[in-house]
Formats: sequence, C-alpha cells, structure tokens
Amino acid sequence: MQEIDIEELLSAHPYLIDPKLKGIVPTRQQSKGSYRYDLGFETRAGLTIVEIKKVELKSADVSQLLDYCRTWGRSTKKPLAKTHYLIGKKPADCSDLQTAVNRSVRDIRILFVGADIPWYLAMIGRQYRPYIEGYAKNVVHIRL
Repeated sequence: MQEIDIEELLSAHPYLIDPKLKGIVPTRQQSKGSYRYDLGFETRAGLTIVEIKKVELKSADVSQLLDYCRTWGRSTKKPLAKTHYLIGKKPADCSDLQTAVNRSVRDIRILFVGADIPWYLAMIGRQYRPYIEGYAKNVVHIRL
C-alpha cells in the first residue's frame, strides 16, 4: 500500500483516526507556500491536520506537522484545532518521537499503523473494523 492509498482509506473512513471525525469529509493535499498537508478536517474546534507517513515515524515528522500547524494557524478565516495527528509505522525506539511530541505546545496524537490503526480491516455494516479471522469477506490489508 502506498501513502496515497492510506490517505484515501482514511479520507473515506476518518473514524479510523478518531471517532469524532466520523462523517467529516476532509480536504486533501492542501498547499500554502512550500507546505502541503495530507488531510485536513474542519471540526467545530477548527482545522485538524493529519500527516501520513509510510515509513517509521521520526522526530522530524513531528516538526513537519508543527510547521503545518504554524502555517495554517496564521489564518484568520479558519481557526486551528488543538489536536492534530501523525500516522505511520512505529519505530523500534519511540523515545525521540515522544520527546518531540512532549515539547510541542500543540496536542499531537501519534497513531501507529498496526497498533492504533489495525493492519487488517474488515468492512462490516459500511464501516471498517479490526479484522477477526473468518469474520468477514471484505478485508483490507495495510502494508507499509
């Protein structure tokens, strides 16, 4: 699965990121200057930015998401929400990643594919749910 495939899946099924995002249609690949975020959700609290990585997450990815927050946070038209998401593969050592998140003034939520977002998803009642073997026919496997 490519990063764009994961983006499409999460765009169509944002409740996999956070149940509060269910039913919200995100903007995709929005640009400002040299910055472009993957998904943006207009919530009551403001714009929530989601950055997706196909590789192991690094502290630099947190910095990139914070750059997006600074860039879009300057808008007077759309306020920025408090919570934003960074999604990707879990590194062997999460300490640098966690340190970068802890230093941030923003609420950055890290979601690991394979842990927070399951590798295998089954379509049940028009929603993807974690796959249980033999439980459903329509199964998606997220491979990074």
